[in-house]
Amino acid sequence: MKVRTTIILKLIVLQFILLVQLSSCQLMEKQEYKWIPTIGAPEEYPIRIIKGEFISSNGDHTVLPGSEFVNQGWGTSGSVMVSGSDKKTIPDSLALTWLSYADNKFYSGRFSLDKQKISDLFKLGYLDHDMNEQKTYNYLTIGMTPGGGVVLWVTGGVKQVEVGVFKAQEVKLTKQDLRSNEAYLFEPGFAKESYERNVAPEIREQVAKNGINNDLLKKWLKRYNWNFTVNSKAVKFYQLRPFYLNAEQEEIFGPELLNNKIEQRAVPKEIYVEWIDQKGRKMITDIVFDEAEIQSAFALIPQDGKAELLFEVDPNEYTVAVTLKTEGKEIKITKQKSKTQHDTY
Repeated sequence: MKVRTTIILKLIVLQFILLVQLSSCQLMEKQEYKWIPTIGAPEEYPIRIIKGEFISSNGDHTVLPGSEFVNQGWGTSGSVMVSGSDKKTIPDSLALTWLSYADNKFYSGRFSLDKQKISDLFKLGYLDHDMNEQKTYNYLTIGMTPGGGVVLWVTGGVKQVEVGVFKAQEVKLTKQDLRSNEAYLFEPGFAKESYERNVAPEIREQVAKNGINNDLLKKWLKRYNWNFTVNSKAVKFYQLRPFYLNAEQEEIFGPELLNNKIEQRAVPKEIYVEWIDQKGRKMITDIVFDEAEIQSAFALIPQDGKAELLFEVDPNEYTVAVTLKTEGKEIKITKQKSKTQHDTY
């Protein structure tokens, strides 16, 4: 009798858990947010969307923006399209087919999205430090690379967060697979001529010299355990605005700036160091790293090791020195381009 009672209690508990999970899923299905899709691609690797859409389990289809030539930059909100109602549910999947001009290949795939992660970000939003306002995300941004790489970010003003990395497959399309007015895509030399006409000569020369890189995501998305530190006794810091190679971006300010936690982050690409000079003015030092140097420095971090990226402002020279510290080593970062100016806004 006791065993039977125990079994019944376990079944009741299990049923309760299932009901809670079902209720949570139903609630998430009903939540709607204002967002629109946008697409982008690296300058050196332009693309053209053949067809694409975000798909929700409730039957909603949000069509991706169409554009003949997309190469505004990696992780940027390029071509934008307002599709459907103002408020939409978070999609469950992404279907995508595109032409990559640089290698003259078509790629296609359908990918399941981390709906919970995306929903949590939209629900939480972010604090815009300059405006001192809580803001919401408003874009789902897609980036594509040669070899079929696809990255999805949630984007809103000063914040961009990576929420998905996918791999599309090369596909062989024919005129019959496309609309009749797109038959010219298969004309001999179309992709090559479009590429040469729309991409700057110096960029084309660099691609020709180094070859088409099908492992960009491996290079750009790699993360390390590290944090930011600043020489807070020399000057007063306002905030850091880092932009990473994986196209994430954020603002770091307040207690988080002076006691920044070690987290898994990508390698920084560019950072705005904002600080207060001796006259009480806010200064902005824009640091653009040499990609080869900064990646080589971060590669010295042991696999399970940690590091800190130290910013030291010289208030007299209005310069900022950058040092990566890891496992007893100090690597001076010296090849970056840097410019300091008074914030006039």
